[in-house]
Amino acid sequence: KKFFKFFVKYWNNLKTYIPKERPFKTIIFSLFTSMYLWGIEALILWLLVYVISPNTITISDSIIIYFISGILGVLSGLPGGLGVNEVTSTILLQQKGISGLNALTISILRRLITIWSITALSIIVSINLKRHLYFNKETRSKEN
Repeated sequence: KKFFKFFVKYWNNLKTYIPKERPFKTIIFSLFTSMYLWGIEALILWLLVYVISPNTITISDSIIIYFISGILGVLSGLPGGLGVNEVTSTILLQQKGISGLNALTISILRRLITIWSITALSIIVSINLKRHLYFNKETRSKEN
């Protein structure tokens, strides 16, 4: 019962961010953007293994490793799954034949690369969004 109340409260808060004009389009766009970014992060993992380790993994292995480590990181409740994500990635990479030192190096580099690239992207989007909103506010005030 508590979970259901939490879910309803969460959904009601989430609905405030979905435009009323095109909710389905916004949700689909957000879903594909999220899947694209997750795919890019899995590809970064694969590339790091390819560059650093003498052993290789398949792209599907990198997707599975990234997905499992990400989910366990979220379930840990720690901010960004800090530590859990890296340990899980390291263990799963070792199971695929990557040495412990290389697996740890790859896991840490992947986190640093993905966190900072997403942070940079977020800053760029925020600045452009702020400019767009400011420009639209200026245009509307001149029209009135």
